[in-house]
Amino acid sequence: MKLAFLYTLASNQPLFAPYIATLERSGVEISHHVDESFLAQAREMSSPADEVAVTNKVHQAIEQIMRKDNPTKIICTCSTIGDMAESYSNQHSRMANTTEITTIAATTILRVDRPMADAAITLGTSTIHVLAALESTLKPTTDLIQQCLQAKNIGNKNVITRVVPNAWEHLQKNGNSTAYAQVVADYILSNYYNYYQRESNDQVVIVLAQASMSPAVDLLSESQTAKCPTILTSPGTCIAFLLNDMKGH
Repeated sequence: MKLAFLYTLASNQPLFAPYIATLERSGVEISHHVDESFLAQAREMSSPADEVAVTNKVHQAIEQIMRKDNPTKIICTCSTIGDMAESYSNQHSRMANTTEITTIAATTILRVDRPMADAAITLGTSTIHVLAALESTLKPTTDLIQQCLQAKNIGNKNVITRVVPNAWEHLQKNGNSTAYAQVVADYILSNYYNYYQRESNDQVVIVLAQASMSPAVDLLSESQTAKCPTILTSPGTCIAFLLNDMKGH
C-alpha cells in the first residue's frame, strides 16, 4: 500500500510522524506534500466562486500527487478543505482519458477527520461537541458529521460547535505549537472536567475538529481525561482506520 499525505500546515507533518511510523512498520510506503496556501485561501473565501477556485487548486494538487506517487490513498489532513479534496473523485469520474480513469479508480481520497466523525456518531452519545481553533473549520466538520449520519442511517444528533478562544494566534503568529496545545487543553479542562457531575442529563463526545489540536490531549493526565467526556482526535483515529483497512485486504 502507498499513502500520500497532503498538509496545509507544515507543522502538522511532525505531528503525524509518530502515527505514520506505525504504518511504515507495517510496510506502507509514505509520501508527504505540503501547501499552506490552501488553508489561507479557504479562510478568505467569501463567495461560491471563491470556493470553486480553491477547490480547483486542491484538485490540481491531487492530480500532481497521483502522477508523481501513484498512491493507493491520498489523506487530506486539513478539515477545512477536506470536502474539496474528497470531491475530486466525483468530479473527475467521467474523464475521457482511460489512463486517468484507471488512476482515479485506484486512488481513494480520504479526509483525515472522516474516521473520527464516523466514530463520534456511533458511540451512542446524544450530543457531539465540535471544538475548533478556527471558525472556518466548524462548518466543514459539522457538514461531515451530517454526511456520516445520513450514510449510516442514524438519526440526528445534537451538534454543538465551539471555537477555542486565543488558541490559533499562538500557532499563526508565533509558530508556538506548545502554547497552542496548552490553550486547547486548558479549555477542555475548564469546560468539561467533571462534566457529568454538572450536566448529568446529556451524554457527550468531544470532537477536536483540527488535527493540529490533537497534542492537547497528551497534556491531560489519565485522571483528568477520566473525568471528561470521550475526546476524539483525527490523526490517531484515521491511522487506526487505515491499519484496520489494511487487515481487510
